Amino acid sequence: MQIDYLADHLHFAPILARWHYDEWRDLLPQWSHEEALAELRSHTGRACIPTTFVVLVDEQVVGSASLILDDFDAARNLSPWMASVFVMPEQRGKGIGRKLVERVVAEARQLQVPTLYLFTAGQEDYYRKLSWLFYQRADCAGHEVTIMCRQLASDSESAKSR
Repeated sequence: MQIDYLADHLHFAPILARWHYDEWRDLLPQWSHEEALAELRSHTGRACIPTTFVVLVDEQVVGSASLILDDFDAARNLSPWMASVFVMPEQRGKGIGRKLVERVVAEARQLQVPTLYLFTAGQEDYYRKLSWLFYQRADCAGHEVTIMCRQLASDSESAKSR
């Protein structure tokens, strides 16, 4: 398993866009597959925001996660966000999602991001186990979602004291 920048594997953007659109279109009814693809194709940077990471197994993409400036219209005052954490269903339960989350957190920490946010519709317990904290509940296209945060400055300070 390898985690790398999407920028180095842009040929996977169409399949990622399809997965992302299929997974989250109910939460984002105004969003289109074309917009998902355009956004992913714009993530050509490394060590910056926005960026997307891909997980490769035997040179095939099996998952992705992004670090972006904004991800939730009702919370535009919060930034940046971890977004689009996705692992193919047949690859779930192998720790791939956790490694993707850790990679995004490490990137944000390297960029000196003090607080990172995410929103989820049903995976609150999963993220809580990965050191994310409840921030607030919100409505997203008629679905209740949970905004969570991770204080990265305190993460790195705790790691130094160990």
